[in-house]
Amino acid sequence: RRRLRVGLLSSGNELREPGEFLQPGQIYNANRYSLCGVLRGLGLEVDDCGVLVDDLATSRDALSLAASEWDVLITSGGVSVGEEDHLKQAVRELGELRLWRLAIQPGKPFAFGQVCGTPWIGLPGNPVAALITALVVARPFLLRAQGRRDVLPKALPVAAGFYWHKANTRRQYLRARLELGPSGLQAVPHQKQGSAMLTSACWADGLAVVEAGRILQAGELVDFLSFSELAV
Repeated sequence: RRRLRVGLLSSGNELREPGEFLQPGQIYNANRYSLCGVLRGLGLEVDDCGVLVDDLATSRDALSLAASEWDVLITSGGVSVGEEDHLKQAVRELGELRLWRLAIQPGKPFAFGQVCGTPWIGLPGNPVAALITALVVARPFLLRAQGRRDVLPKALPVAAGFYWHKANTRRQYLRARLELGPSGLQAVPHQKQGSAMLTSACWADGLAVVEAGRILQAGELVDFLSFSELAV
């Protein structure tokens, strides 16, 4: 089969390119580069369609145009509950919003639908949330659309090199590194797990998965998803 053609768009008036001077309230568009790297690593043909401004009519027109040119649309940002998050409404007017919000952390404001008949994946705007949902949620869909059958990553059971004292209502994807412990390999999470802390993903080897409702003692087994497993 030919390579799947993906149109990638970022959302937000506050986005600037690395190296540009930041005014108050502005941030660098890290998602443009991390997501392009992930998608191209999966063998996709990716077109960087630029930044969507925070305006409903403009977003609707840009999505409609991109849907006519690409097999799948992927956006980052604009799917939360802010006053200037117009993407979900634009998608509803052009097609259908089929899914919004997942019980995972980070990555809760993930969305999925179709724009003028073209599948649309709406990733969160926070850099870690966008990266993790791209790897864990969007990746299987994109691989299956390219004809692959075995699309789910294989988890490695390792000892938890940490305690998890409070059960959470959402599945946790902790950025973690494999280290040699007293009884073998163990997953040690980065100290900063905020969804805007992309440094934690650069430091980590992969993701330690803590299921919803689970309490962990150090040494108990957890699933570890290696970035090398998620990158192809």
